[in-house]
Amino acid sequence: MGLRPLEIVIDCADHDVLERFWTAALGWDFAADDMAAEVERLRGLGATWIAERQLFGPPSWTVMADPEGNEFCVAGRPDS
Repeated sequence: MGLRPLEIVIDCADHDVLERFWTAALGWDFAADDMAAEVERLRGLGATWIAERQLFGPPSWTVMADPEGNEFCVAGRPDS
């Protein structure tokens, strides 16, 4: 038996804009095999790049914002 997502709640001002963004953006695997490609895919959906981060070597992550400015991270796999 494992955990599975049941519901995700995102506070927003414009439900229609963020619903389209997060529906297209979210998958159940939250670490990207190809982080650069995932960042570009999310930018194409309306996300904004904020910064690259890395602590003491891999993995690294990219900080982005959804169309309303809510920040989220795209993480690379430790072995990628």
